[in-house]
Amino acid sequence: MVQGGAPLDPETGAPLPSATPRPAPSASPQPRREPQRYGWGGRELNGRVAFSVLPAVTFGISYAPSQELPLYLGFVLPASRPDRRWTLGYQVTGSAGLADRFHDGRLTHRHHLMATRVGGDAAPRRYLSIGAGAAFLLDLSPVVEVEARFGFAFGRAPVGRLLGLFGLMTRVGWSVGKGELAPMPQFGLFLGCLMGPTRRGR
Repeated sequence: MVQGGAPLDPETGAPLPSATPRPAPSASPQPRREPQRYGWGGRELNGRVAFSVLPAVTFGISYAPSQELPLYLGFVLPASRPDRRWTLGYQVTGSAGLADRFHDGRLTHRHHLMATRVGGDAAPRRYLSIGAGAAFLLDLSPVVEVEARFGFAFGRAPVGRLLGLFGLMTRVGWSVGKGELAPMPQFGLFLGCLMGPTRRGR
């Protein structure tokens, strides 16, 4: 029996429950978890200045290494893509030891124009720097140099307040002041810290 379009129970006369299944409640979407980012990749940055201190031990063709203290001060460059942001600045380095292969090289100061980058969507902990400049030995004879570092950042997001850095460095120098016939390489390890802008955008 049907009453008002709803089927009735033949014994009790009570309306039967509708056989049409009710739609299941839609599950609420889970909030997307934002991954930790270690680079200056946001569209909005809290500051534009980067500063790093990267003490290192370097080895050259001589029998003893040198100890170095590089100080870098740079500014964040405009980026065509938010995940590819670099800084450009000046690095001064004091070196003490025998890695510069000359007796006058036991105390050396270096001056480089450097570009640095931290992070990116592909490798959020990667640190990279590359630059060129000149070094001056004790007798002020010049050495033309190219220098690069590759390492990793460690610390907590947000990026920039203070990050630790460690990795490898390499340098090729040509002592034109000493009449060197060919450029000579150096290799080393660095461990230090970096301060830079925090990111506010995606």
